[in-house]
Amino acid sequence: PAYCWYNNDESTYKNIFGALYNFWVVSPGNLCPTGWHVPTYDEFYTLETYLIKNGYNYDVSVVGNGVGKSLASTAMIFLNPPPSTPSIFWEFTLDDGCVGNTDFPLKRNATGFSAMPSGFRGNGFSVPNMFAHWWSSTEYDMVMGRYRNLQSSWESLLGGYSYKWAGYSVRCLKDF
Repeated sequence: PAYCWYNNDESTYKNIFGALYNFWVVSPGNLCPTGWHVPTYDEFYTLETYLIKNGYNYDVSVVGNGVGKSLASTAMIFLNPPPSTPSIFWEFTLDDGCVGNTDFPLKRNATGFSAMPSGFRGNGFSVPNMFAHWWSSTEYDMVMGRYRNLQSSWESLLGGYSYKWAGYSVRCLKDF
C-alpha cells in the first residue's frame, strides 16, 4: 500500500492528520496537485536557514537551529489528553525552547506552517503527540529516503533518512 491512516483508523485520524505515505508514492512526483510538489531535502534546508536568519528561533536569535516552535501548530498542550479524544496535542516538556514547551518570546506557529504532531508508521505506530515527520522527495540510497521532522522534546527542525517503507506525512510546496 502507498499510504495508511494513523493507527489504521481512517474515521478518527483522516481529517486531523491526513495520510502517512511511504517514500515510493512520494518520489515519482505524482502526489501533489498540479502546480505543487513534495519539497526536496534542500528546499526544507532553505526554509530552515531562512527562518534562522530572520529571527524565528525560539529565543529570536539568528544563530543555531531553534525554529521548531515557530513551525508547530498552536494546538493546546496537555500532560494527559482525555482518552476519548485523538491525541492531537504536542506533548508537554519543561525543556527550554522545545516544541512542547510554552516558554520564550517567540510564539508557537509564528510562521503559519501549523505542523501537527501526526506521528509516523515504522514497525508500528509512534505516539502521535510527540512527532511530526515529512518525507522530502530526495532519495538517500536504494532503500532509504530523506525526511525532516519536529519532536516535542527538541527545539530544532530535524532531519535524517529512513527506510522507504516507513509512513510519514507529506507537505506540498507551491511551484515557483
